[in-house]
Amino acid sequence: MTLSKLIKEIGNTYLKEKKSGEFTGAPVGKLVKNHMVDELKNIEQLKGFKLKGSIGNGNFAEVPWVAIMDENITKATTKGIYIVFLFSGDGEKVFLTLNQGVTYFKNKKLKKHDIVKASNTIYEILDYPESAPIDIDLKAKTSLGKGYENTTISGFEYYINDMPDSSIIESDINKLLNDYEQLVDKYKENGENLDQFYQYILNSDEKKYQLFKNLFRNFVEQSQINITSNDKSTEIKHEGLDEVKITKIKDFNSVLINDVEFHIHLFNSGQYGRKNGSGSGKIPYMCYKDSNSRWVTIRTTFENYNMTAVRFTLWDEEAQKEQETRQTYSIAEMDLFSDNPPNEYFKQFYDDYMSYKIEVVPMIESGIVKELTDKLLKSKNLILRGAPGTGKSYLAKAIACNMIGTSNEDLESSEQFEFVQFHPNYDYTDFVEGIRPVISHDGTMGFDLKSGIFKTFCEQALETQSSNSSDKTMEKHENHIKYGDNHKKYIFVIDEINRGEISKIFGELFFSIDPSYRGIAGAVKTQYSNMESEKDKFYIPENVYIIGTMNDIDRSVDTFDFAMRRRFRFVEIKANENLEMLESLGDDKDEAINRMISLNDAISQVDELDRNYHIGAAYFLKLKDISFEELWEDFLEPLLSDYIRGMFNEKEIMELFKSVYDNPQLSSELGSENEDN
Repeated sequence: MTLSKLIKEIGNTYLKEKKSGEFTGAPVGKLVKNHMVDELKNIEQLKGFKLKGSIGNGNFAEVPWVAIMDENITKATTKGIYIVFLFSGDGEKVFLTLNQGVTYFKNKKLKKHDIVKASNTIYEILDYPESAPIDIDLKAKTSLGKGYENTTISGFEYYINDMPDSSIIESDINKLLNDYEQLVDKYKENGENLDQFYQYILNSDEKKYQLFKNLFRNFVEQSQINITSNDKSTEIKHEGLDEVKITKIKDFNSVLINDVEFHIHLFNSGQYGRKNGSGSGKIPYMCYKDSNSRWVTIRTTFENYNMTAVRFTLWDEEAQKEQETRQTYSIAEMDLFSDNPPNEYFKQFYDDYMSYKIEVVPMIESGIVKELTDKLLKSKNLILRGAPGTGKSYLAKAIACNMIGTSNEDLESSEQFEFVQFHPNYDYTDFVEGIRPVISHDGTMGFDLKSGIFKTFCEQALETQSSNSSDKTMEKHENHIKYGDNHKKYIFVIDEINRGEISKIFGELFFSIDPSYRGIAGAVKTQYSNMESEKDKFYIPENVYIIGTMNDIDRSVDTFDFAMRRRFRFVEIKANENLEMLESLGDDKDEAINRMISLNDAISQVDELDRNYHIGAAYFLKLKDISFEELWEDFLEPLLSDYIRGMFNEKEIMELFKSVYDNPQLSSELGSENEDN
């Protein structure tokens, strides 16, 4: 029997034999543990690998599997990394995956977010992957079966009753073998110890700290040579920087680490400065350009010919001005010249220095985000309202990043963040809980009570509160600091909240969503509480914060439930005030702002329109991919035409809009004419 037909046979017979309950001597066991393993042994590339199949231990497993293991890294499927065929619990699919031992993570008590992060990071360290990441659904109910869904690194999906030819399956195995071989090499490079390997994976930041420590140590060392020796150099030493790109540019070095280009200025024009060996001057220094086009500079201070301290300054190249930041650091406390890994003081120095670079900084550290974050912290529930495209969803995510303490790139994968969009058909069962149909193994249909997205989110927040309170004693014994864990904030964003039928979606949560009734004081019985075995009341934890967004011109705003209105704090986001989001446009930013402001001024001059019809900055983000003319033709003109449809001078109004969009200076001229009249 070919590999393809064998897999199909296993998928089609497993559920039938599992239903019979006769585990001992079950024929499907031989198919999995013997026949499929033997078939894989015939593949030349698998010679030398440990092959094993299983249908369970004493009882039928929910997910039968066949694993391919390199014993250099994996001797058992409970831990390590290996290739494995996973048969879904409903018998419909089989997944060929590069995967990891679920039990290892369970014993380490790692949370889902960290496990998924490890899986993603492992794929990212592959130099030339031949497989692709994949989301798998094993239709499993057990923790082990569900665990494989989180530990999957990459792989392929097949339908049991539409299996590809065996040659295709073997080709996919070879692709995974290539990726597996790369991971084994990474494993060996990191001490051939599984704990060390995962420490390397989960703490990948350590590498960036070490590289920057090597760079900064070389900078300090050469700086001190230059001030005390006649053999001065403009070149940075390469010690510890073999994998880093270093380029000589005139009389300084450019060093590229983690996509950040550092300029190292050690000596120039035959002058070094500080001839007496003490004080602070311009040379030596190192710098990089931040997202606001300033140079973030490390300035140095010497005492008795030794560099003793450094500080940060911000150099505005265009204005030719330098701003002090009042951040100063001791060289001695950095422990630069030992073989020890970067200490906490040095890491803080690095994090502070790089904080000016983070792409989300222009948004997160903007005044409007800080202001809105403060309002959400005080009120628990916040609704951002305004014209379309004003960046309300963008702001909501920036607030979440700010409160959680994560980057925009990592926000979506954070367990502390959830995003949902309401629509007219959204209901209580989607949001809180409801009865859902399930198919049993014998093909009959039943019903189970399932938590909705919001209730599940709240349960995760509650679990965090419980685990943090039980961990307090452990933290004291470790002299270990967990920043803000006891107040870990969970942010739930409801986009277009007004488009849903609020009373239908929230139900009895009208009461517990009130900021004054957060926590156990706001516990309520849900509609299906009589079906729950463990507890019959539900409440929204104090560490859950809700942000809603709504467009003011949407007619559904008028019917927004008044009971909900008094439970949310409403903040208007005006089109012309949320401009930080346009930083990514680069050279087009100023023109985009001018055209937007001019167009909005013209909209305000139309009697039937007001600022609720203004054009927001989010529309202009499309300029990353299209021209100003395309933006007008494909997006703005159709929208504005809808706004003024039916007005008696519709044509003249559109001509006005187009003229001020093309010539922003006309807007101010028209404004002054109106004032004169």
